[in-house]
Amino acid sequence: MAPSGPPTADGSTDALAALAAAAGMAWRRWARLRDDSDPLAVADGLESAHPPLLRAVEALRAAARDEFDRADADWRPLAARVTAWVGAARAVDADADALADVRQALDWLREATQRLRDERMRPFAQRSAQIWSMLRQESNVDLGPVRLTGSANQRRVDLDVTVDGVDGAALGVMSQGELHALGLALFLPRATSDASPFRFLVIDDPVQSMDPAKVDGLARVLAQVAETRQVVVLTHDDRLADAVRRLRLPATVLDVVRREGSLVRLRGNLDPVGRHLADARALARTGDLPRDLAMMLVPAMCRSAVETACNEVVRRRRLGAGARHAEVEAALAAAHSVSEKAALALFDDARRARGVLRRLDGHAPWAADTFRAVRDGVHVGYDGNLLSLVRDTGRLTDHIRTLD
Repeated sequence: MAPSGPPTADGSTDALAALAAAAGMAWRRWARLRDDSDPLAVADGLESAHPPLLRAVEALRAAARDEFDRADADWRPLAARVTAWVGAARAVDADADALADVRQALDWLREATQRLRDERMRPFAQRSAQIWSMLRQESNVDLGPVRLTGSANQRRVDLDVTVDGVDGAALGVMSQGELHALGLALFLPRATSDASPFRFLVIDDPVQSMDPAKVDGLARVLAQVAETRQVVVLTHDDRLADAVRRLRLPATVLDVVRREGSLVRLRGNLDPVGRHLADARALARTGDLPRDLAMMLVPAMCRSAVETACNEVVRRRRLGAGARHAEVEAALAAAHSVSEKAALALFDDARRARGVLRRLDGHAPWAADTFRAVRDGVHVGYDGNLLSLVRDTGRLTDHIRTLD
């Protein structure tokens, strides 16, 4: 008796499916014989249907064996890998407690490494904060702890920078001058570390984009660094040299002068008062300069020297008392005449301009005469000895600059 159903090849290749279909047809022809009631017809049918069925089934069996062999060849390497993985997984599972200990140890090592980094960075971070507190003059940006984070090639410096006490993208809103000041605050502690083999610093134009308050802070910071290091600063900006002089910090200021043929020469830097007096002296000694023109120009240069000396005194006094740079500059800008500027220097009150001559006369009659000559000489000229006027103006500016 035939089985209940013909063979199938679901999900097999096209060739195997075709063989299964042929075997199915032979199978169904064979199966229909059981419904025939004529014994002779059944005998004849068995004789004609059995050989094709046998051939179809054998062909299908052979094709199925080949397909199995191919699948087995494809899956055998993967089975080996799966077997190996299962073995490793069982080993890991068996060592789960040890793995947990290893992971805990790694976490401890990471935390210990970060603590060591923080301890190593702490002196630098503290010094950076001190420097920033000096450079940040009139800035609302605060610098918190500086930390090294990350590992391998992902290491970085994390800055805790806030604006008005609020966390955020502070670096994105800082001015260029603030960024330069922040860069110096980070650079100087490392550059002046005891581990550094260098006992000098060369800084190129650190004053860029800094407002006057930060220039004062920079001058103080560099003076501190210069107590243990040779500090060389290159700059085109006169404000740093002016701040050094106004704050009376120890420093040597030199001018680099390029002469004909690109010959470079160093010379002592003249402060603004000294430059005005040098220009006045040069004019007074210029023989081919018309007398009437020299009588106007030399007093003008001398007056500039007096005004500059007065400005220097006012800045030093008011800034030293804690006034803001903007307020001081506004007061100087509001003093339009040399008498008003002298009143600011002498009395700290521009409205007392009429008392300037009396105050100078009380110091020395020549001082009052010199002030009167430089004040009026711009308008009416000075008919006296011009070199003597320059000399007396130098004495007058020296006196003014000694005022507290």
